[in-house]
Amino acid sequence: MRRLILLTGIIAVLIAACNNQSNTRKRTTSKKTAQTFNEVMDYQMKDILMKDTTCTNSDILKCTHVRLAYPEFMGTHAGTANMLTRDLITYLLYDKDLGTSRSNDLKKVTDDFLLNYYKLKRSFPDLKQTWYFRLNSRPLYEQDSLLCFAFDYDTYTGGAHGLRGRYFLNLNRYTGKKLWPLSLVKDMDAFSQLAEKKFRKTRGIKPGETLNDAGFKFENNQFRLPANIGLSDKGFILRYNLYEIAPYALGPTEFTISYREAGIKK
Repeated sequence: MRRLILLTGIIAVLIAACNNQSNTRKRTTSKKTAQTFNEVMDYQMKDILMKDTTCTNSDILKCTHVRLAYPEFMGTHAGTANMLTRDLITYLLYDKDLGTSRSNDLKKVTDDFLLNYYKLKRSFPDLKQTWYFRLNSRPLYEQDSLLCFAFDYDTYTGGAHGLRGRYFLNLNRYTGKKLWPLSLVKDMDAFSQLAEKKFRKTRGIKPGETLNDAGFKFENNQFRLPANIGLSDKGFILRYNLYEIAPYALGPTEFTISYREAGIKK
């Protein structure tokens, strides 16, 4: 009987110990999951240079070339952010008139850019013209869950002039997903009205003058917000690139609306 009581006590102790270990494992797992969820993406800048292999000039600017400087993200959710970055760069490189591939494979689209130049050179052996596509990027805003990168590009593939522009990529630093910056704004109608006032002031449009009479191209002469909006320490950056709402001669339009003016959700 004493042995039975002793054995029962030992079993009870073992069960309690197992339960404690199980609870510890649960707490550890939960903690690890929380840490993973709250992990902020890191990034490093990557630089790619590809040039016309037949060009012997030591000055890269005098050879047909592609140069890309862009962020490569690291972390649990970096895959999504890297995909969005590639999508943006390949979108800018894509040129249906040249036959460039519509792909998010950076190597393929840069190879296509150079191959199209080689085709032109074979057709016109004495051609002195060079092509280029240059892209530089930099972080504009990094705070809490928000991250914004600006991508500036400059390209020339023949004609009277090249093309340049700026695009913004806004990301959630925890999930790597794309963020629509105006989701932070409390009153979109008020924001849009304020943006039109800023636009008119930036472009020097007189009171009473319509947008289209001033040389811009807005459907039904109604102001619309750009799709290209970024975040900075000073506020929302709104940008219309070349040809988006006006002819080349009028150039791009960019202005900032402070967070205080915009009215941010709490």
